[in-house]
Amino acid sequence: GFNGGSFGPTNVALWTMSISAELGEYEQVVELARTTTPDPLKAAIRHQSYWLDLGRALAQSGRHERDLEALAAFMRAERAAPVTFALNPLAHDTVVAMVRRARRRSVSNDLRVLARRVGVDVDA
Repeated sequence: GFNGGSFGPTNVALWTMSISAELGEYEQVVELARTTTPDPLKAAIRHQSYWLDLGRALAQSGRHERDLEALAAFMRAERAAPVTFALNPLAHDTVVAMVRRARRRSVSNDLRVLARRVGVDVDA
């Protein structure tokens, strides 16, 4: 980027990803991520932004396969900038949602039905 400030097409693409994520246009984020990489940028926070936005977008589908991809993206975001990732409320909320979904998935449908019949709330 110009003058070491990460100004250029890569940073513009990362900001576009962030804006799309905030607007709830998650498939747009995934599409932008396919054609962009944060590698040309030196700033770790920009790498973290890319992986965090991609992870959030992938996690929004609620599908198991996408949650696995989101987890990989979040792990890269955390490696890029551990402190800012750990303090990010968007990362926190998305990880909580993923954990809750994983817990629900680990209970089979038959056990879920049986548990409800005996008054056990497996979704709590």
